[in-house]
Amino acid sequence: MKLKVIFIILISFFIINGINAHGVDVTEDVMVLSDDSTGIMAKKLAEDMNFDVKVYKFTSQADVEHQLEHALSNKNKKILVVAYQNVTNEFLKKHQELSNRIIVVNSDEDSIKNGLINLKELNSTENTNSKSSQISNNNVGNMHLDFTSLILIVVIIALVSTIGTFIVKRKK
Repeated sequence: MKLKVIFIILISFFIINGINAHGVDVTEDVMVLSDDSTGIMAKKLAEDMNFDVKVYKFTSQADVEHQLEHALSNKNKKILVVAYQNVTNEFLKKHQELSNRIIVVNSDEDSIKNGLINLKELNSTENTNSKSSQISNNNVGNMHLDFTSLILIVVIIALVSTIGTFIVKRKK
């Protein structure tokens, strides 16, 4: 009996260990990546241009890399980088396919303003050209996520019911 319990625990460990959870991206598709010193200036310039864009302030290079990785799976994500340029440039060397959706500018006011103009043009061009394809692509992506979630839920329910069955049989 103890061997079965140990075997079930090992199987569940390997099943759960094999799941790669990167996390859900809760940030906007069009965003400005900044730090404390550039965030306020970027937000003010965006408001002056009547450009509705979220400005996110990051405090570490690891957080910036994590956010940039979300652009790999989200084809609609467009990012203006006004801080952490070195990290972003290294990331773009590894993932050149993102160079048309990630704009890197210097931290001065003119560069940020030009970057916001480019981001606004990029966003409006893609919105008008491919609205229907974005809808269909989003549905395909969500289907993959839903299937993965379904498999995970079924595995957890099976694991809990199996453990519950062993506990009930053991008490009798």
